[in-house]
Amino acid sequence: MPLELRCLSNFASVLLAASTLMFLSSVVIQSWDPNGASSSEPLENGQSAGIHAVNPPERFYQPNVSISQTTLRLMPDRNEIDIRQLVSKETAGNLNFTCDRSSLVVISPEDAEQDRQSCLNMQHGRCLRNIRDQNYGWTCNCGGKVLQYVDISKSGSSTAKRLMGLCGKAPGCHVSYGYKEMTEKTQENVTAFAILRHPIERFISGYGTIMQRLQWYVRMCEKHRDILWPLDSGRLAQIFRMEEPRRFRMFVDFFLDEGDNMIENFPFYYFDCGILPHVMSQTWFMNLYPGRIQYVGKIENATQDISWLIHKVVGVEINAATLVVNKNEGGHMQKFRRLGKDWKTYLLTHERKSIELLNDFFSPELKAFGYSRA
Repeated sequence: MPLELRCLSNFASVLLAASTLMFLSSVVIQSWDPNGASSSEPLENGQSAGIHAVNPPERFYQPNVSISQTTLRLMPDRNEIDIRQLVSKETAGNLNFTCDRSSLVVISPEDAEQDRQSCLNMQHGRCLRNIRDQNYGWTCNCGGKVLQYVDISKSGSSTAKRLMGLCGKAPGCHVSYGYKEMTEKTQENVTAFAILRHPIERFISGYGTIMQRLQWYVRMCEKHRDILWPLDSGRLAQIFRMEEPRRFRMFVDFFLDEGDNMIENFPFYYFDCGILPHVMSQTWFMNLYPGRIQYVGKIENATQDISWLIHKVVGVEINAATLVVNKNEGGHMQKFRRLGKDWKTYLLTHERKSIELLNDFFSPELKAFGYSRA
């Protein structure tokens, strides 16, 4: 087998093994009888719900109520607002920002940093097209009842995809991926949701994922340099080879300088165009979707909120006893282990200059999502 194909085959085997682990949990899927009685009680403020909860949580985010970490749980179906508009109000950037893809797309922290007057052209560049068309967005369609998951990496996405995949296995349902054929008009009658996370914690988690996957590529394809050319030389290659915590500091500077330009400037066409976007803002991910996002939840309540939403929108009840989630990708890397077992807390505690730079960059999301500075 040619070296390039052998390298790709090895990587595919790793992904297959990881995916197999996702299906080792005990799962029950039931079609919902709209006339049947629910055994679950409505959620009370501050209480946790069972995974199979079918009644709506009471802690809705209501109009004219200030958003805080305790009140923002699910955004009800309201015509006057989309969560992205709340981010836009907090973003210092071009007030005449426009987007030909959708009127719902707003200026993201990356757009503001690059002083853009219009949204990112997803047709420009091989990786950006791949991201829009294939990498993100899961749709569960059950006989014309449609629920759209607006995928945000490192924000409960493993759990959300798992639940949406189970939704697609229910009788009369199927799942599709990507936003390629979607427009603002085609999504007018679609119920969409996103799951949010503290922006700085999410960035650090995404950083760990990026470094872990770069290490995979180097180990499996170290002799096939044309695949790994972004790691052959240049700024990203230099950063990757540094020791922690200096590597983290240099990567933060790299991210703030490059923004989403790094996706095309340092592409990994053969493997994973989605590797570097792991640290892009949550607004950046939501902007990939042209429709309105009616519901937003937080990662802390993702399982019960998504299960309830699947039940509400498409009529499928999911009782998942265990969900396999990606909690600590990168945590077993030697360069992270030298920082201690809880390397993420170490970076938050000891790399304050870089953390403050990230606090400033993600400030619009911190305010809009109801989180404090890290």
